[in-house]
Amino acid sequence: MTPRFHFARRAARALTLCLALAAAGPGLAATAWADEPPLGTYELRGSRNDGRRYEAQLVVKRRPSGGLRVDRSAEDLEVPVTRRQTVRWRSLEVRQAGRELRVVYTLPAFRNAVGAAGRIRGLQGIDPPRNNRIEATYRIDPEGRIREVLTNATRLAPETEWTHATAQGAREGALRLRLGYREQLPSAGSLELILPCAGTLLVEGEVRLHDAQGGALPSGPRVPGQARGSARYPAQRGRYTIRGAAGAQVRALLLQEAQLAGTDAEPWDAPSYYPLFEFERDGARNLNTLYVHDGPLARFDRAFALRAPQSAVAWERGESGPGRRIGLPLEDGHYFRKPVIRESHAETDFGVDIDGDGRIGGSRDEVFRGLDRDRDGQVTPREVEASVEGRLRDALYALYDFDRDGRIEVGLEVSPQDAAPFDRDRDGVLSPAELLAAMRSAGPVGREAEHYRSQWRDALLAGAQGRDQVRLHELRPGGWDFVDDEDQDGDGVRDFERWNLIVHLSGGSSRVASSVHYEGPWAYLETRNLGAKRVEQIPRSAITAQRWGADGDLDDEYHAEWWGHCNGAALAGILFEEPREALTFRGVRFEPEHLKGLLCEFALGQTDLRGFAWEDPTRPGRHRSPSSYAQGFHETLRTLDPQALSFMIDAELKAMGAGGEVWNYALTGYALELREAPGGDPQVLEVSGRLSHLGGARALRYRLEFDPAGKVEGEGSRTTWLVRKGSPVGLGEGADPQSLRYFRYVTAPQRVRNHNRRANPHVSAERLSELFGGRLPYRAAVAR
Repeated sequence: MTPRFHFARRAARALTLCLALAAAGPGLAATAWADEPPLGTYELRGSRNDGRRYEAQLVVKRRPSGGLRVDRSAEDLEVPVTRRQTVRWRSLEVRQAGRELRVVYTLPAFRNAVGAAGRIRGLQGIDPPRNNRIEATYRIDPEGRIREVLTNATRLAPETEWTHATAQGAREGALRLRLGYREQLPSAGSLELILPCAGTLLVEGEVRLHDAQGGALPSGPRVPGQARGSARYPAQRGRYTIRGAAGAQVRALLLQEAQLAGTDAEPWDAPSYYPLFEFERDGARNLNTLYVHDGPLARFDRAFALRAPQSAVAWERGESGPGRRIGLPLEDGHYFRKPVIRESHAETDFGVDIDGDGRIGGSRDEVFRGLDRDRDGQVTPREVEASVEGRLRDALYALYDFDRDGRIEVGLEVSPQDAAPFDRDRDGVLSPAELLAAMRSAGPVGREAEHYRSQWRDALLAGAQGRDQVRLHELRPGGWDFVDDEDQDGDGVRDFERWNLIVHLSGGSSRVASSVHYEGPWAYLETRNLGAKRVEQIPRSAITAQRWGADGDLDDEYHAEWWGHCNGAALAGILFEEPREALTFRGVRFEPEHLKGLLCEFALGQTDLRGFAWEDPTRPGRHRSPSSYAQGFHETLRTLDPQALSFMIDAELKAMGAGGEVWNYALTGYALELREAPGGDPQVLEVSGRLSHLGGARALRYRLEFDPAGKVEGEGSRTTWLVRKGSPVGLGEGADPQSLRYFRYVTAPQRVRNHNRRANPHVSAERLSELFGGRLPYRAAVAR
């Protein structure tokens, strides 16, 4: 930290101490130091005889030779903060005489400049033969108070406008109660207290708190658990005085707290997590799913006469499309058969055609017979394409039909330029037959179809010796290496990654790549990492085999036990009034837990989310620094209104930018303790405490540096995040940023206006409004 920033934050020093010291005059200290020099750092504020005010820092050190050295740094307070420069003087002569230090400073003089050539006060260039000589006298008492008297003996440029100056101050930490530390009142019976931000001040000891004008402040009401001999004060940023009997022990701690209170603000929680798997590990049915027999979605379907495949249950189970779910990203239902999925049964357990053969599961013989149309015992690429054509059409139809109304609207869901040539009846809608024609064209739709077609072809031919035919023993249906847990290809994608090449090399080693290109004797392995490409060149002769896969480990297990609707549940518990009574609609009875489940399903897929995340908003795709993160996190947390709405948070602490599990919960409050950080700067506070949410609590620790206006400083400051891996709080100044752990985001929920494709299209706002008597049960505080 540069002295310029350090002094700027002390620019608002209270004048009461300075005036008191000035009134005391030279007789401040009645006791000599004996043989002990007054080593340490001192902070002063004063003025010169030309009327200019200044702020200075004095550092008294012992030289290796045993003598004393005094370093002085000062800033002119009459200059705007953004233009201030620190002037440093170094002592050449230091003498200790009883209770005084007598110091001579020398600093360079400047030649006079001519005309407009001058850059600083019309002066330019150092005049080496001459130096300014400043004589200083310092009186320091045993309690650390200091008085400075300066005499300008030479008045050479640029020090031409003054002859003498005086300043007062104290040793750093002396006569000031450091926030969070236990101190003893000096003989004067008072200590200054600096608060760089607002909060509740907890003062321990037989003392009273006074404001900057000297008035005694009334303490606030006691709270349960408050220790005897302590008082709480609502406090704003500023300077205070602690007064009591000399020698009294005192400690002050700044608290910042917010706890949601009352039914109008407190989020609700219920059996609304609803894990997605149908069967428990022991084979028993999971009774907490949304699609369970006679559960929330089943009753919803009965009430609105929705029947499979166009029903809420059918969509949730992935059965609403022509061939069940078409992919793994959960955009066609949230159904898993089992909580732990092994790759050998992945298609059955996921309910997804992972290998793209047009079937879910099935024996090798069944799959082969379905592909081998001419029954000649082998499958050709032509037969592969014929087998997947209908499946491909259905998949693309679902992909383009974004609002899932069974229609692909030209100009809304597909561009007129791409679709108009195939809309033969000019009704503004692509029918399945018209889409099939577009798929077979050379246009954008055809190119997209060919992309998927080639993926399926590669998947089916992956085990083939040759690319022209597949024999029965070469076909491996069902299983697929679907979890690239270690992200071996470095493209930033882990779960559900299928389209990577495993390149086997001579000697038994292998590489994972996105694609391989051959040119002459060389092979180029290309890996894509979040848009960036990396190419490795190896001899073509070194490649012994290659196949499609992910990380090549066919023994991976995928644990779906944590999969659920926690984001929908957390949002619903914040946005909506809690259903407390059962209701009957069209002859179907809905208990409160059913209504909560439906609201959770409706909130799932909400896209209108605002808040704070670890991505840097000024640099898309880049992550915040620890200082920027701590600044943004604290500022967001402090906007939590106990009388309004909660926030939603991913409560799992993880490395910046990491993927993996997300555990969404509604915040219920926080309790923070702020104390002065090591270093002696009252503007830098260490924050520790707990963040509470419906799933429990998390310990927090970070550091904040405040500017003179009370705002948290970010980049380039001492603000930083301190929560580390393996510990609820972080320790150590120089922690490896890679070991730090962060919350992925803190979200301020908004009224549900838009959904992404992971939302159940049948649980709509219109139907829910009708179910709840004409309106969605939003809380009064939700913005409309």
